[in-house]
Amino acid sequence: MKNPTIFIIAAISFLLVQTTTQSQNPYSDLTDYQRAYPELFTHFDKGSDLLLYHRNPSIKIDHKTDALVFLQDSFYSSFWDVPANNWRFLGKQINTYDDYGNLTEELVFGWNSGINNWKEAYKYLNTYDANGNKTEYISYIWNTSINSWQFSYRDSYTFDATGNQIEQISYQWNVSLNIWEENFKSVKAYDGNGNLLLETRYLWNIAINNWKEVYKIAKTYDSTGNLTEEISYLWDSAANNWRENSKDENTYDENGNYIEKVGYLWDSVTNNLVLYDRYTYSYDANNNLTEGIEYRWDTLITNWLFYDRYTITYDLNGNPLELIEYYWNPDTNEWVFIDKVFHTYDVEDHLTEFVIYTWDVMTNSWVFNFKRIYFWSQHEVVSSVKNEDILPCQIRPNPVTDALFVDGLSSPTVARIYSANGTLLHTMTLSDTSTQIHIQNLPDGMYMLHLQAESKTVVKRFVKQ
Repeated sequence: MKNPTIFIIAAISFLLVQTTTQSQNPYSDLTDYQRAYPELFTHFDKGSDLLLYHRNPSIKIDHKTDALVFLQDSFYSSFWDVPANNWRFLGKQINTYDDYGNLTEELVFGWNSGINNWKEAYKYLNTYDANGNKTEYISYIWNTSINSWQFSYRDSYTFDATGNQIEQISYQWNVSLNIWEENFKSVKAYDGNGNLLLETRYLWNIAINNWKEVYKIAKTYDSTGNLTEEISYLWDSAANNWRENSKDENTYDENGNYIEKVGYLWDSVTNNLVLYDRYTYSYDANNNLTEGIEYRWDTLITNWLFYDRYTITYDLNGNPLELIEYYWNPDTNEWVFIDKVFHTYDVEDHLTEFVIYTWDVMTNSWVFNFKRIYFWSQHEVVSSVKNEDILPCQIRPNPVTDALFVDGLSSPTVARIYSANGTLLHTMTLSDTSTQIHIQNLPDGMYMLHLQAESKTVVKRFVKQ
C-alpha cells in the first residue's frame, strides 16, 4: 500500500538544508502551534516514499540478527551560485551508529565562506531501547558566543509491548533558567492490528502549569488496513469542547494503491465541513506512483480546478529517477514547469545523489538549484537481544511470488511489512500456527517482515519476484 503526497519541490531545499553558521534555534521558524498541527502547515507529514529517501535514505535495521548492512555515513549539500556559475557548499552531515546499526549521532556543519571551511551548526543525539525503538532525541545548536554546543530541543518517546509509539513529549531548553521546559505532547492509541486510531496533541499551558489539549486526529481503516478516513479536531476553549477542523476521505484501487483523497475544511460561516482540495494518483503496472494531481474546490463554479501536478519516472529496479512538478496556469489553460528532481543510485540501489532544478522562464530551460550527495559504507551490525527473546518461526517460500507462509507461531502475532528503505507498508495480526500472507500486490523487490508476539520479536527478509 502506498500513501503518496503532493508536495512542492522548491520547499524540499528548505527542509533538507538544516545548516547555518549562525547561532540560532533550528525551530525558530516553527511555532508551537505548527508543532501541534503539522497537517495545517505542510504536506510532508503523510509520508511520501520519495521524501523518505531524502530525509533518511537508509534501510531499516534488523536488530535481532547479526548482519553486514549498508548505512549512510554522510551527505553533502550544495546550492548553485548563479554569478559564479558553479556549485557552492551549503552543509554536510556526518552520521554515527552504534553496534546495532542505530543512528546515534547526526553532526551537521554549515559552510562558512568567511573562513572558507566547515563550521559546526547542529547536533542530534538519539537513544534506543533493546528493541531498536528510539526513546530519546536531543538537538543542540552551536553557540558562537561561547564556542560550544547548547541544548535546543528534546523529545522522549514511549512504546507499548508491540512496539507502537504511544507517547511523545517535547521539551525546549530555557537558556535563562538552564532547565528543560515542557512544550508539546502527543498521545496515540492503536487497534489490535497496530493501526493508529487516535492521536491527541497537547501544548504546555504555563497559566495552569499543565498540559492543554489543542488538536486531535481520528483515523478509520478498511478490512485490509488501508486508511479510509481521517478527521482532525481543534479544541474550542470557549465551548470547552472539540470542534471539527478537517476531514480526508481516501480511496484505493484493487491493488491497495492510494488513488484519491478528498479533503474538507471547517467553515465557520455555515458551521459545516466544506470541500477544499482533492488529490488523484496514477500508477504503472508495477504499482509505482507515476502521477499526482492536486485540485482546489471553486465555490463559484462548484467544481474542481487544477492546482498542482507531479510526474515520476523509475529505473528498471523501481527506484524513482525523475520527479517533475507543474502548476496550472488558468490564463493559458496549461501545465507549467516549476521544479525537477533527478536521483542517482549505486549498484546496491542506494541513493547517491539528487539534484533539484528550477524552470527558468527567461531561458525556457532547467537551471540548477540544489543538490545533495550521499556516501554509504558497510557496517557489521550485531544482535541486540538474547536468543530467548527471538520469536522462533520460519517463512517460506523465499523468493516468493503470491503467498508467504509463516510457520511456527504459537500465539497471536503482529506482522508488519516494510520496504527496503524502511517504509511501513502493511500491518496485520496473525493467529494460526501456519499463516498465509498474500503479497501478490507488492512490486518486485526486497522487503522485511517484522513479527512480534508478546516480548519476542524477529525480522525476516524476503524477496518478491
